Amino acid sequence: MRRSSRRNAALVVLAVIVVVLVTAGVLAWDRLYRPDYQIAAGKPVEVTIKRGSSTEAIAEQLSKAGVVPNALMFRIKARQAEADGKLKAGAYAFETGAGYEAAIGKLVHGPDIVYYDVVIPEGFTARQVAARFAKRAGVSEDEMLELVLHGAPRFAEKYPYLKGAYNDSLEGYLFPATYRIKKGTSPEP
Repeated sequence: MRRSSRRNAALVVLAVIVVVLVTAGVLAWDRLYRPDYQIAAGKPVEVTIKRGSSTEAIAEQLSKAGVVPNALMFRIKARQAEADGKLKAGAYAFETGAGYEAAIGKLVHGPDIVYYDVVIPEGFTARQVAARFAKRAGVSEDEMLELVLHGAPRFAEKYPYLKGAYNDSLEGYLFPATYRIKKGTSPEP
């Protein structure tokens, strides 16, 4: 009888260990593969990685944007790809659900969105503003001039104060400032 009770006790201990290990495995699998956020795949999203961002911070940012499903798994995949510390700062165009390998590859390669700073000094005329924007943004100067001189109605829905713009001109509304423009941006709203 003693052997039988020892054997039963050993089986109970073994069963408890198996249950604990299986539970731990299920929880670990859930943590690694469960999406942090539910976002529909295939939607374009722009992500800007700040200079000096850690892989952990980048993983969280990509997960929140829906580029990758899970931040922890991104960090693991980045380490496996020996990309930890090689991810570059800049602006990137992704699609939600892009996946770990695609995101890591893009971040190692470098930014794919380029911005230009366009400085409009005080006292610039509409023609000078159009020329400056056209030169920096790579668009037609005539198209930009037409937009500056007669484009207020096109922007009025987004900026209601333009509804009463004199001669539908944007002149006087483009304040002296530095404007950040994405390469390839159309002059249209």
